Amino acid sequence: VFATKLKSTMKMDVYGGSRADCGNVQIWTGNGTNAQKWRVTHDSHGYVTLTSVNSGKVLDIYAGSDANGANVQQYASNGTYAQKWIAIKNTDGSYTFQSALAENKMLDVAGGSSSNGANVQLYQANGSNSQKWITSEKIR
Repeated sequence: VFATKLKSTMKMDVYGGSRADCGNVQIWTGNGTNAQKWRVTHDSHGYVTLTSVNSGKVLDIYAGSDANGANVQQYASNGTYAQKWIAIKNTDGSYTFQSALAENKMLDVAGGSSSNGANVQLYQANGSNSQKWITSEKIR
């Protein structure tokens, strides 16, 4: 489970518990469902993949875009850089997830919102809490 540093009760979540390709990723009040649980794996190059426990699909950037605001969704694993992340541990214990597509783009909560349904996207690195994620699991 990954909480946003914006508000620790808000978790990274697949909208409506979808199990379909393109299921949107958002933040939502923690509810203990599998739609908010992610399995972390590492490949031989050190990249991290986040897999939804609910659907078995992985965290993915729509169309492999590295544009600011590119949507984050779940999608069947295909091994592309759109599904690979570099986990960076911050000094405050949180993690930032840098996209393998672009070294200056991070997993981000749109607009710094901590409201139910706030979209998860790719965005230019800015060091804000909207790009920091808290988990009780050790990533590295």
